[in-house]
Amino acid sequence: MKFGCFQYFYPELAFHFKDAGLSIFNNNWSNIHDFTPVSGENNWSLLPEASSVLDFVPLPDPESDFKSVRISAEPSRSIVPLTKGGRRKESEESCLFVFFAGEYTTANARKLIDEAVAKGFVLIQTKEVLMRPEDVKRVFQNSGDDIVEWITKGPVVALELNGDGVVEACRNIASEVFSGTKVFVSDNKNTSTRDVDNFFNFADMQMGF
Repeated sequence: MKFGCFQYFYPELAFHFKDAGLSIFNNNWSNIHDFTPVSGENNWSLLPEASSVLDFVPLPDPESDFKSVRISAEPSRSIVPLTKGGRRKESEESCLFVFFAGEYTTANARKLIDEAVAKGFVLIQTKEVLMRPEDVKRVFQNSGDDIVEWITKGPVVALELNGDGVVEACRNIASEVFSGTKVFVSDNKNTSTRDVDNFFNFADMQMGF
């Protein structure tokens, strides 16, 4: 079996995710567990990054009942953000960027992704989870006391972005684009890997991985 990141768009899809109670940020596509392993063999692999969705899931037949659905498989239009997942990272520098619950959390996260990708950085993974005060202090450590009051309105959305210079770039984006928004951004590249590990290890535990 081969696995790839969900990449799809049609106008109603965002509402379908919402109605199903699914977060577009909780995409664990490369977290695979093989229940029937065979010694010396691989039952699964990840699709090449350059793979096209339409090579595997063609558009509806022009004569079908679904011909009027306005489908796009362009990665930039996908309702679920395209992530690198478990593939090897190109850089040793990653940055944790967290948005706290508000009216525009999803839109802000998508805006960040667009800004970062346009600068050549790569989105590795995303998560949307609820946090308690004790979680905040454990995950964000020295910044925890300032953040505790920000978690009362709902789940947080976290993103790991990767690439040389990504921490400085994300801090610049935070100040220039999201100056009035409650966010956490890794302080420097010496501690950013710890930030990423602390948050996503916590999130995986919350989701039962």
